[in-house]
Amino acid sequence: MSDNESLRYDFSLYKGASRDLDIVFTIEHECHRHPHPCICQMEDDDVMKLKVIDYRHKDKVVIEKESKGDSYFSFLPSDTEKLNVGYYRYSVKLYPAKSKEVYEIISPSIFHIKAGE
Repeated sequence: MSDNESLRYDFSLYKGASRDLDIVFTIEHECHRHPHPCICQMEDDDVMKLKVIDYRHKDKVVIEKESKGDSYFSFLPSDTEKLNVGYYRYSVKLYPAKSKEVYEIISPSIFHIKAGE
């Protein structure tokens, strides 16, 4: 994915259930190691943030998660048990430790909380 390109990825889980989200991605940009565009991997100090909003209620943030050094998020029953079943929106951004750049890895996409299991 290029600097100005992000991915839409719809995600769903059952209310009150556990589920993992592992995001696989690459970013092409000029690395500090090479003078030309290259694909860089996440480093230990890089931070990835996931935010779920309720777009029906003034974009209220209902879930926030942060992952340092990897692109793996775990949802626990407590993350969704107090939320209504339905559709929300979420996005994921990467904050590299050695750069002021912010990369939108997943652009606003559907986050669906389903009833029952």
